[in-house]
Amino acid sequence: MKRCSAARHSLLALLLGLLMLPPAQADSGSWVGDAPSVRLFTPGRVAKSAAIAPPGRLPSDARIRRVAWRFEPPVDQPLLEAWLCHRRCLPLSMARGASEALAGLAADQPLYFLFRLPAEAHADTPFRLRGLQVIVDYRSNADLP
Repeated sequence: MKRCSAARHSLLALLLGLLMLPPAQADSGSWVGDAPSVRLFTPGRVAKSAAIAPPGRLPSDARIRRVAWRFEPPVDQPLLEAWLCHRRCLPLSMARGASEALAGLAADQPLYFLFRLPAEAHADTPFRLRGLQVIVDYRSNADLP
């Protein structure tokens, strides 16, 4: 009888201890990456930026929640088409913004920009797009150690 009572107390103590543990949470974070400037000149031709990869290792199940971007086009170049790409490309209507359109894609993979001058654009001289940057917010369901 005493062994049964001691076992119950031990089990009760274990259950109470488990209840006091914080709940398992998803691991989340963000990473920031930059790319060198991109040169554009020929209307209709697409220019691709260098790949923008996470600066460190992420959990293998890390998924994008939200991506913010920015780039600096010349002030006098309003006719510019731009995309932010991963497995698919997101058309960018502004030089700065954020979107959840790439949510669910792997956060440990590189992103890149595509730029194009429309065919009707007239560029007298080449120009550079500078300040290419992405901020990737991600979430992972990996158990924390």
